Amino acid sequence: EITGENLDMFANLEELYITGPHITASGLDKISKLKNIKVISLSGNRNISTRDIEKLAGNLKLKELLIKDNGLSAQELAPFASIPSLEKLSFNDRKISAADIRVIRDSHIKEMEIWRGSGVSQKALETMPTLTGLKSLTIFQPVIDKNQIKQLKGAMPAKIKLEFPERKKR
Repeated sequence: EITGENLDMFANLEELYITGPHITASGLDKISKLKNIKVISLSGNRNISTRDIEKLAGNLKLKELLIKDNGLSAQELAPFASIPSLEKLSFNDRKISAADIRVIRDSHIKEMEIWRGSGVSQKALETMPTLTGLKSLTIFQPVIDKNQIKQLKGAMPAKIKLEFPERKKR
């Protein structure tokens, strides 16, 4: 379990991967004070709230944020949109809405990965071409179907690298 007490030895840490429900609100408080963190993965931590996540938004060196299996939407990750150093966002676990796309559009994010979830709404697909700041968009299958892939390929700016890899079944 990650609490405030056992993070003091990690003051110079640059990458932090915490998988599973092993972090507390006091642990996130402490992580928010680790000013050298460039990559944070909080995958599988369903006991964290939007308020807890907001504490991390003050880290101005953060380059990569992985929020998987948490049930948080891109809208709930909006505080990160103002971090100029944040370049990569990976998330899943829900249906992607047009509002999610607008949050990402207004950020400095250059690379986005969408993992498994309930899919992408039609409005979100129609809004994705406004992500002109992106350099790379990866949507792991089966998040969207073949018709949606075709639609997206036809609508996205050519400068954006699009990938639709199939997820291997275990």
